[in-house]
Amino acid sequence: MLKTIKRFLKLTILSLGLLIVAPKGALAASASLSYSGDTTIIQGRQYTYSVRINADSLVKGFQADLTFDGSYLQLVSYTNKSSLTCSGSSRIVCYSMSGPIQGNGTIGTVIFKALRTGSTSISFSGAKGETATGQCNFGASPLGIRINEPPSENANLSSLSVSGCNIGFNGGTSYSCNVDSNVGSVSVSASAQDGGARVSGTGNKSLSYGGNRINVTVTAPAGNTKTYTINVNRKDDRSSNNNLDSLSVSDGSLSPGFNSNTTEYSISVPFSVTSLNIKYKASDSKSKVSVNNNNLEAEATTNVTITVTAENGSSKTYTIKASRGKDPNKVLNTDNYLKTLGIDVGILSPAFDKDTTNYAVYLPYEVQKVNFSYEASDTKYGVINFNGPESLGIGNNIYTISVKAEDESERVYTITVVRAKVLNGESSTNALLASLTMHNGEFTQKFDSGVHLYYYNKSAKKDITLEGVAQDPESIVTYLSAGAGVYAVLVTAPSGNMSIYIAIPKDIGPWVWIIVAIIVIALIAVIIFIIKKIRNKKDSSAYSKKDKKKSKKSKNNIEEE
Repeated sequence: MLKTIKRFLKLTILSLGLLIVAPKGALAASASLSYSGDTTIIQGRQYTYSVRINADSLVKGFQADLTFDGSYLQLVSYTNKSSLTCSGSSRIVCYSMSGPIQGNGTIGTVIFKALRTGSTSISFSGAKGETATGQCNFGASPLGIRINEPPSENANLSSLSVSGCNIGFNGGTSYSCNVDSNVGSVSVSASAQDGGARVSGTGNKSLSYGGNRINVTVTAPAGNTKTYTINVNRKDDRSSNNNLDSLSVSDGSLSPGFNSNTTEYSISVPFSVTSLNIKYKASDSKSKVSVNNNNLEAEATTNVTITVTAENGSSKTYTIKASRGKDPNKVLNTDNYLKTLGIDVGILSPAFDKDTTNYAVYLPYEVQKVNFSYEASDTKYGVINFNGPESLGIGNNIYTISVKAEDESERVYTITVVRAKVLNGESSTNALLASLTMHNGEFTQKFDSGVHLYYYNKSAKKDITLEGVAQDPESIVTYLSAGAGVYAVLVTAPSGNMSIYIAIPKDIGPWVWIIVAIIVIALIAVIIFIIKKIRNKKDSSAYSKKDKKKSKKSKNNIEEE
């Protein structure tokens, strides 16, 4: 076994490159092996040590035995930077055959685990090296190590107290107590069970009204921590009254009249008033009142705020919307032009020019609705009013856009949208209404040509009348009344197509629905009758044309004979 170890040692010296190679004919002046690492360690933990070779020339080979006391240290592992191989328990034999290397630097690391307390060391024995001209001895200094007991992990408190507040310390980590409103601070004291532990978070602590969280942290000698929490509740008996007892403005009257629970008001003042002269009184003398944004802009509404802050910090804001008038000496703007005008389908004719007030747009029959886009030249004072039908009828549809300037002068732009009739000589099938108006009553919903059932509220003791305008001027509009407040409008297109619009009272009873059903059935019967009549008329017309053609043909035949 010993021979094998020696053979491994020689191989290690060669393969690791830990051989000091000196120039031919010369010996290394000096060489040594050493360990570096912690010299004071803790029992039960692992520690890493670096193995270093120090020489002033190349190393060709060396051998050394590592010795340590196995009752103090346990070898965990060994790593190296080449093919170094180690074996043994209390003695380590290493060998290398990697060739000559420079002999300065770390050649590997070894990891030990501390087994028991006391003093021990790591050392080398028999450290020899070989150069190109011969062998030399390596100096090897031992590394002394002191193994201490593990530090305490005790992070407990032996006492914890708060001045003027009995928390009843019992070893737990969470406590609470109450103090009066006049207590602005407390002193926290604590002691650790372990004399080597550190305690933080103690001393004088300022208190806010309400809850105050105080943390006391204990750090054990081993580094672990434990936190104790104290919730100190300071009583808050401060006033929460943030109301105004009175509020007025010397430059006018507030609308509505002041009420402490009403927070929004409005007032109009002449141009001469540049800021409001506000008078107020807080309900609680301990509260504070501040007025903000009190400078008024001419011809504008300014939100002036009065904020009341109660003793306990809660606040309430009263707002006065103050409208300041125009400067009486101001020259009013006369700009009543449009800046832009557009349409979502079709083309304006002529192209838009602010000085041109009349336009036309020509659209095919299929287009039933248009939308306009426009903007006043004077964006601050210009007021725009738009009028026109929601749906397009056949022929001319008039839309107007009026622009009123600051000086009240007005300019009206007129757009005539012309919707064409059905092409190819076919009769229009459009049986829809462009508008439906009720007199002596009011619909509960906005008119839409696609909606055929409407509810209405009736004016007291007045007869209801309906007025419908067909989208196609050639359509026939017929008005029907079934009694009990049920009205119908029948629209018949030139092609014979029909549609029905029905108006019924908002508060309708079950019996009214019966009347509606009867009307619908009757109208369906009328529609069928009219359709048949139209078809018969067309058929008779077709037969008449056929007979005339046949008669003409017969006459021609007779003349030829």
